[in-house]
Amino acid sequence: LQPPQEDYIAYKVQKNDSFWGIAQAKLGNGNRYMEIVNFNGMKKDTVIHPGQILKIPCGQAQAVPQVKTYTVQPGDSFWGIAQAQMGNGNRYNELAAFNGLQSTAVIHPGQTLKIPN
Repeated sequence: LQPPQEDYIAYKVQKNDSFWGIAQAKLGNGNRYMEIVNFNGMKKDTVIHPGQILKIPCGQAQAVPQVKTYTVQPGDSFWGIAQAQMGNGNRYNELAAFNGLQSTAVIHPGQTLKIPN
């Protein structure tokens, strides 16, 4: 993935994503979903599809809450971390995307990952 641009980050839509869920994960508040809708020139009833790239605005006035982090241990996987830290191993794609990674990316001991709420 590309490094974040100055005014937005690119986000690859995952299965079962919604504007609200993406706003919750990326902006810290699901109620901010219209910022994503408007930033992408869409309407709130626009259907988004897995694989689609959305621009997530950066530098908004509203502060994003502190993000919980996790240091990767030997033998860890996205699934295992999602299970232990997020309560559901099936959220591994969300965990990877939250860190700007593909779910197939190799993670290494000592690497720090951000954990979505």
